[in-house]
Amino acid sequence: MNIEWKNDNIRFVSFLDIMGFRNMVNINTHDYVKNKMQIISEVNKHIIDIVGKIKNEELNSEKYKNCDLKVIQFSDSIVLFTNEDTSNDFEFITFAVKTILVTAFKNSIPIKGAMSHGLMTADFNNSIFFGKPLIDAYLLQEEINYYGFILDNNAEKYWKNNFPSDKNFYKLAKTPLKKGNVNHLNLKLNKEVKTQEFESLYESVSGTVRIYVDNTIDMYKKIDK
Repeated sequence: MNIEWKNDNIRFVSFLDIMGFRNMVNINTHDYVKNKMQIISEVNKHIIDIVGKIKNEELNSEKYKNCDLKVIQFSDSIVLFTNEDTSNDFEFITFAVKTILVTAFKNSIPIKGAMSHGLMTADFNNSIFFGKPLIDAYLLQEEINYYGFILDNNAEKYWKNNFPSDKNFYKLAKTPLKKGNVNHLNLKLNKEVKTQEFESLYESVSGTVRIYVDNTIDMYKKIDK
């Protein structure tokens, strides 16, 4: 089934940042960094394959048959765009983000991100990407002080209006930001990543930057209860 991609549309936008990329490049071999980037790239291809063929066992083919999702990766950033903004699209992009985070953490790749919702131009044929949701998602992920994923106020409003009783995807919790702890909806990993896998991230950083790892371990103990 071919789905017409809409260049200008109200959609969900998720911005993910691979943390410590400059440090990883500086202290490791080129092949090591390339291998880490290939892992993320393969995950992106896997997600695109899910969108194209809807064959993953965790997804209901009938429910998500009209969903479409596109992913772009450049250097240490990954951006995901939905075509529409239905509740199924919200679930679909959440599943995609969760897949990326779980795979990254299991391979000791620190990553964080945020999602927004609104009018966005995503013209892949002409490589034109602009809109408030992209800026909002980027700026919010810059504030996050742990390795995880949260919703901005626009995406949070959508979630509350469309998933009023859902507790499977996100949990409201005091979230460590660079200027204090603030209530935000945090993506739950449902204990798919073990504490020791987070602890392995200590090996990639020293000094005050380790607060990210401390906060990450504390947060997932809190939100995955």
